[in-house]
Amino acid sequence: MEDKYLNLIKDLSDPALGGREPGSSGHKKAREMIVRHFEELKLEPLMEQGWGQRFPVTKVITGENLLASKKGNTQDWILLGAHYDHFKNIPGADDNAASIGIVFDVIASLAQISRNLTVVLGIFDLEEPPYFLSEKMGSVYFYNHLPKTLAFDHFKGAIVLDLCGHDIAIKGREHALFAIGADSSPLLSASIAEAAEKNANLSVYQILRRPRLHLSDHYIFDMHNQPHIFLSCGHWPHYHTPQDTFERLNLIKVAHVADFLKEALLRIEENLGKETALLKKFTREDELAEVGRLVGMEMPPVRSIDPILGVLMHTISRKKKSSLRKVQLMVKVLLKGL
Repeated sequence: MEDKYLNLIKDLSDPALGGREPGSSGHKKAREMIVRHFEELKLEPLMEQGWGQRFPVTKVITGENLLASKKGNTQDWILLGAHYDHFKNIPGADDNAASIGIVFDVIASLAQISRNLTVVLGIFDLEEPPYFLSEKMGSVYFYNHLPKTLAFDHFKGAIVLDLCGHDIAIKGREHALFAIGADSSPLLSASIAEAAEKNANLSVYQILRRPRLHLSDHYIFDMHNQPHIFLSCGHWPHYHTPQDTFERLNLIKVAHVADFLKEALLRIEENLGKETALLKKFTREDELAEVGRLVGMEMPPVRSIDPILGVLMHTISRKKKSSLRKVQLMVKVLLKGL
């Protein structure tokens, strides 16, 4: 991963900004940093007026999505999305500066390459409460007011990143990354699986979409049954706290996520021309196998895996790491009741 994008993560989460609360000076400075990187990469603005898609929220707050693209040779496009807003006096290194650094590193690697697929970079505003999962959310506004240069007829999917810079709290599974929404698109799920096989430094687990997993900007794409993947390591003990600092990130894992995402985009483009029938659809049976791979045990057929996912979500977010053996015992207890 390029040093300039590690430095971008550090600068976006600098405590001197005072957080990135909408309407604050820190929020404005973050916006300026992002736009400067758009310009350095010579990306194309999506809006007629420039990089910003502005939308009124309250009398004092105006949201502003930051939108750019790396043009391909066709009208087919894919979205890389991450939000940049956060709270007052919280650095927000993992939430979500790390993801912004990752998507910039990915698009920088494509900047000098002529490809068929247009990559749209959406750095969204107003993801955090009180705007979360509302019409005022930046990604929701983007979806409902798609720039004129784009059309959903040629949309191949959204890959949204949030909370991608920390280890999960299971020993031996620290470098896990979850890809939620695998059932929304055979193109995306097949390409994600192929990219994961090439990255030995990262363990990627694909999961079906669920309303309970509407944890970030992929929400609006799921609500409209659009193809999408949400990449995340889940919550961690420093989520929405002043301890979410640059120093606590696992920068090696951040770099591995960037490498994986670069490979995934290449695989998506390679798979674009294939018939849907040739690309394997991700099923409940596949999800069961993925969870079994995560916990290191064979999973029997069950009607619903939701209770197990609930326990796993809680376990990976703990401050103290759990042993794999302990996780397996918890899962076995849950299986008896399913």
